[in-house]
Amino acid sequence: MEHASILLIMGPVNHIQSTRYVPGCDQLPESSHNHHRTIRSSPSMHTSLDSRAQLILSQYAPFDDGFEDFRHLPAGMFNENASFVARGQKYVLKKLPGGRSRERHLYALHWQNHLAREGFPCPTFLPNRDGDLITAREGQFWTVQTWAHGGPLDLSILEGPQAREIMLEVGTTLGRLHRLSREASQSGAVPPAERSCRITLSEMIDGCRSALKRLYISRWWRPSRVTLLRWKPFKSPVEKEILTMLATVRSAFAELDGWDPASVEEQSRPIPCHGDINWENFLFQENRLTAVLDFDNALEMPVEYEVAAAAAIVCRRDDPMRRWFLEGYAQEADWSVSEEDMRLLMLLKCCKSLLFQIETALGDGTKDERGAREWRLYLAEKVRFYSVG
Repeated sequence: MEHASILLIMGPVNHIQSTRYVPGCDQLPESSHNHHRTIRSSPSMHTSLDSRAQLILSQYAPFDDGFEDFRHLPAGMFNENASFVARGQKYVLKKLPGGRSRERHLYALHWQNHLAREGFPCPTFLPNRDGDLITAREGQFWTVQTWAHGGPLDLSILEGPQAREIMLEVGTTLGRLHRLSREASQSGAVPPAERSCRITLSEMIDGCRSALKRLYISRWWRPSRVTLLRWKPFKSPVEKEILTMLATVRSAFAELDGWDPASVEEQSRPIPCHGDINWENFLFQENRLTAVLDFDNALEMPVEYEVAAAAAIVCRRDDPMRRWFLEGYAQEADWSVSEEDMRLLMLLKCCKSLLFQIETALGDGTKDERGAREWRLYLAEKVRFYSVG
C-alpha cells in the first residue's frame, strides 16, 4: 500500500460531469512532435481540470478528439488518481510514486503490459507519441492506463460459505501471475531486471533493521522520534498505540535478526512479483475476481516471499483461509517451503509493512488517517500472531 498521490481536479465533481474538452480556440504549447492540443473554454475549466492534466493528455494520440467526465477516483491512504472518457472508452491518469528511478517504473510497466497481453486480468498502459509508457512533466512521472471493471470485495463475505471459493480464486490468480512471470523470465519476454529492480530477503531484513534505527537512534543535538514521543506529557490514543506497536515489532524482529534466509533463497529463482498483494488491489464483480491493480511496487524477488506475504495479508483467519489460498495457488504454480520458513516470511512482511506505516504516521501522515490506523492495528495483530515471543 505504498503509493504516491496526485491532485488533478479542483472543485466539486458534479461541476464537471457534463463538461467535454475538445479542440477549440484555446491553444496549448506544442509537444515534442509539434502537435497542437486545443481545448474549448468553459466557465468551470480552471476550477475542474488542472492544466497539468491537459498538457499530459495532449501527448497521447487517442485523446486528440477530446475527453470528458474527468474526475477524482476515491483515494486510498496514499494514492489519488483520476478517470476520464475518450472515444467511448474509460481511462485512468496516474502519477507514479516519487523517489524511484525511471528504470524501475518502466520495469513494472512493461511487465504489467506483458501480463495483460497474456490474458492476465490487469490494466494496460498506453504509449505516448514518443512510444514511451511514461510521460515526464515538471520532474514527475505520469501514465495513462485502461480502466478495469469491478469494485472492492465486501470482506464480510469471507465470514460466510463463499469464503473458500474466493480464497481459492485469489490463490489461483496469484499462482497464474507467478507462472506467467516465470515463463516470461525464462523466455526473455521480459528483460532481466536491473539491480534497482531486484531485492533479496536479506535486503528486506536489513531494511527493517534500518527503519528501526531511524526511529530509535538519537544524536547529541536531536533526540529520536520515539524519545520525543515518549517525552510528550499528553499523548493521544494513536500515539500510545504506536509506542505499543513499536515494542511489539522490536520483540518480533529479534527472531528475524537471527534468521538466515539462505535456506529459502538457495532453492528459489527470483521472478518479477507484484510486491503489494492485498484486498485493496483486487477488483470483484458478483464475488468473482476481475482485475489485479497497482503494480507500482513490482520487483524481482524470491517468489516464496510474495506467496507468504500475500497469505499473511489476505488470510484474515490463518486457517482454513491460508490452506484454501495455498490450495488455489498450487493449481497454477509450484510451492514448496517449510512451515517455519513460511511463518518467518509472513512475520517479515508484517514487520516491514507495520514499520512503514509507523514511519508515515510519525512523519507527514496519510490522506486517510482512519484507514491507516485500522491497517496498523491489523498488522500489529498479525505481528503478534506470527511471533513465537
